Amino acid sequence: MTNEDDRDRGVLSTADRQFIRSPEEYSRQGTYERRTAIHERTANAVLDYPLLVEFEEYDSVLDEVDRGLVDGLKAQIEFVYKMANEAGFHAEELIDDAVEEAKASRIDVLRRRFESDPESLTLGEYSDLYVAGELSEEAYQEVFYETIRQPIGRVDSEEDGVFDEVGGALGGESVNESENESEE
Repeated sequence: MTNEDDRDRGVLSTADRQFIRSPEEYSRQGTYERRTAIHERTANAVLDYPLLVEFEEYDSVLDEVDRGLVDGLKAQIEFVYKMANEAGFHAEELIDDAVEEAKASRIDVLRRRFESDPESLTLGEYSDLYVAGELSEEAYQEVFYETIRQPIGRVDSEEDGVFDEVGGALGGESVNESENESEE
């Protein structure tokens, strides 16, 4: 990750980050001004999150940020947890509710993509729609069998069971059954 002071302003400005790292370097008036600015921007940032949820361009944000994003996301959740507890809310409940809303929103986005451009979905996204009850078993099986093909070449006996389990779970034939029929 780049030096914290070299990056553009987020919720905190460069001066805010410097203040948090070294508050002893600020006068009483400077401390008051920095703290006030941080409080106001933080409150406004929290109010912006509903808009960011609607923005739904997470993948492009992720493309622009390096591995430091993971630490930032963890810290953000920690901040929300502490802030919710301090405000008298049950933080775990609040976070669980937000996760459920995010999952429902994601399924809604996948459903719209399925309706407009089904070929743009990955097998995992089809699976998510199926598990959420948004895709029939027949439609899921069709996609699954079109996507997953028998491997070319030899199947090791250890791999053999995996294909049997998947085929059986979807109501299809196992690898062994199809091999036995072709040998007869």
